[in-house]
Amino acid sequence: MEDRFYQLVSSVLRIEKMISTVVDEQSEDRSVALIMEDAGLQSEAKETDGEKVMYREEELMTVKEAMALLKVSRWKLTQMRKKAELSSISRDGRVRLIREEVEAARIWYSLRKGKI
Repeated sequence: MEDRFYQLVSSVLRIEKMISTVVDEQSEDRSVALIMEDAGLQSEAKETDGEKVMYREEELMTVKEAMALLKVSRWKLTQMRKKAELSSISRDGRVRLIREEVEAARIWYSLRKGKI
């Protein structure tokens, strides 16, 4: 029992040290984002001007969700992605779209086409 308690305390101390290191690095560079991604706290990244931008899962949407929101076919959505009208983020074989871009496309595409 005492061994388990010692291991638990030791683990907590290591975690505390790791967190303080992350906080220190935050002011220096974007290492925090990479550590958070490795821990699964942020899910995807997009390169803009040579810098990675991280997105949480709730800031992204699936292709199927985007199709429903825009009221377009998968083919049309693929064409929009190829024309870079919508950014695609791929990780582990899954494609996600940036929710903010899709919601903006709802106005400039679907409204213009009379779909909403």
